[in-house]
Amino acid sequence: MRRIHGFLMLSVLLSTFTSCYPLLDPADMSPTLDDSPGENPVSPETYGLVLTIQDPDRGTVVIHPVKDRYTSGELITFTASASDGYFFSHWAGDGENRIDNPLLLGIGQDTALTAVFSPITWQEVSDVPWSQRNEPVVLEFNGKLWLLGGSGTRDVWSSSDGETWTRIVEAAEWSERGGHGALVFASPGGEERMWILGGSGGNEIWSSDNGEAWTEVRESADWSARTGFASLVFDNRMWVLGGLDIDGSSLLNDVWSSSDGETWTRITVEGTPWSPRWQHAAAVANDRMWIVGGFDATTERRDIWSSSDGITWTAEDHGSWAPRRIHRLLTRDNRLWLFGGLGRQGGITTPFNDLWYGDF
Repeated sequence: MRRIHGFLMLSVLLSTFTSCYPLLDPADMSPTLDDSPGENPVSPETYGLVLTIQDPDRGTVVIHPVKDRYTSGELITFTASASDGYFFSHWAGDGENRIDNPLLLGIGQDTALTAVFSPITWQEVSDVPWSQRNEPVVLEFNGKLWLLGGSGTRDVWSSSDGETWTRIVEAAEWSERGGHGALVFASPGGEERMWILGGSGGNEIWSSDNGEAWTEVRESADWSARTGFASLVFDNRMWVLGGLDIDGSSLLNDVWSSSDGETWTRITVEGTPWSPRWQHAAAVANDRMWIVGGFDATTERRDIWSSSDGITWTAEDHGSWAPRRIHRLLTRDNRLWLFGGLGRQGGITTPFNDLWYGDF
């Protein structure tokens, strides 16, 4: 994993490649030949492409196939890769506001395409109406951010921009809790809903399609009551990974999954090769589940494990970031991103505000 240091904003445009390309739906594209008897076929038209990339330090674009001229109807693939400190934003020019990456297009005219890369920046939002809290969960659902609970609370808030927040309900049907799991998941044949799993309130399971009215799916799940566990959606199933028994008596490294949120199956009978832990982070990338760090019986950890089925786990190379717990792990642009957490420096528990990413 590599650390993101700083960001450089440049505005020079560089023309880096000249060939040929169009902006038509590939399904509508086909070469035209005149095969009338006794006449020579008409050669298909060819077109040129001008590809422009913002400052070459921001990223690169790979074109396949690479030619001087392209035949009408030929398909071309454009794959953008951002440099450290930047992200691929969109295509401009004849590809105005397309965000597909890779981008597949059929050639149909002389075309100018621009790959737009933007710097990764952060803006502090300090004036929010909800109270300070420990171990809440945040989801993206129906185009909004949702804040659900946290230790000593059971309120629900939503925002369409991260700045202006609306309280949807002051006291949800589920009890006060922190360290719970929260997912967006659609049961077979059903619509996507928000789900709350366990936490300091117990091991019940709740779901909602609007954040206001909640349905108790299970009063007591098949897995034991726990807090500080990891949860994710993978292979059309919900997953629960490890955690701490709600009474604080033992750490866990079991794995459970469900296709409907009601019936749960224990995937590992004897536990997993990763040690029992809580306050770890998990995400999905490259068709695998990933577990990173956490706190075991004695200390924070920085090990990384992955699995394609929840049964067989592989230890992955970890980076030089400090061991930590209560961090966050997200997937973007086929990378895993690790945010902050708590660790120790000089034997003192210290909050981190660093940001790391890894290509796996």
